Amino acid sequence: MDYVDFQPPPQFPFVVMEGRLAGGPPVNVLLDSGAVTPFKLMVAPRAAAAAGIQAPTEADASGQGVSGAKSGVTTAELKSFSLGPVVMKDVKVGIFPALEQISAKVGTRVDVLVGAEFLKGRLVEIDYGRKRVNFAAAEPIGKAMPATLAANRPLMLVKVQVNGQGPFIMGLDTGASHTLLSTAAAERLKLKSDEAGLAGGAGGDLAVTTSRGAVTFGPHRRDVTLLVSSAVDKIGQAAGSPLDGILGADVFGSGKLTLDYEAARVWTEAGKPGA
Repeated sequence: MDYVDFQPPPQFPFVVMEGRLAGGPPVNVLLDSGAVTPFKLMVAPRAAAAAGIQAPTEADASGQGVSGAKSGVTTAELKSFSLGPVVMKDVKVGIFPALEQISAKVGTRVDVLVGAEFLKGRLVEIDYGRKRVNFAAAEPIGKAMPATLAANRPLMLVKVQVNGQGPFIMGLDTGASHTLLSTAAAERLKLKSDEAGLAGGAGGDLAVTTSRGAVTFGPHRRDVTLLVSSAVDKIGQAAGSPLDGILGADVFGSGKLTLDYEAARVWTEAGKPGA
């Protein structure tokens, strides 16, 4: 069986699976395609200690989610990691204290985060309807949707329509609960902003205003709450590619998504909202 079951947190369509560090007890693993750190695995300090991972006391790297938020990371060696049929030996990991804050935002404990580096070299199918992931999927029948990778970071970029206008170039992010627009894109769409506040997700907190819009991505069309933030420009600068926004799971999180990072291809099938 190639599939790994996942259970979304109560309030968000995030992919949280059960894995194991060094053969120890089960840990919660979050699949966040918007995490563009240089590590295949990011591990919470508490989970690292329980797995007997020895790490330096001083941070020697910086972790970054798609929000652009940074946090100190220490590099360590892990004897083994397993996630369903995926087994990794002697892997370099980042010990990431910010996972404690991410757990609070996500609404469930996150022990390990796997992002773009982990997804590289795999054809990964996320079936939100059946709540399962296949890390060795067969290539779907049908033509892949246009996609590219950002110049500086392995953030997958796709074309999206908003209120029938576009295309808008957005980063595809399974760790984003809501779709995010740049202020320039919102102005182009002549969106009316509602209340201001902070939005939190797997990538950190952002100052946002809110609006409403119809987002179309392939076969998906969803009327959603749009978050608007000037931080999108900073995300694009870090990625090395101009961005109009971040496409969140509120749009594609009821269907099926297949990602091929090596060839920068994406397939998606529509599902029923709330399925």
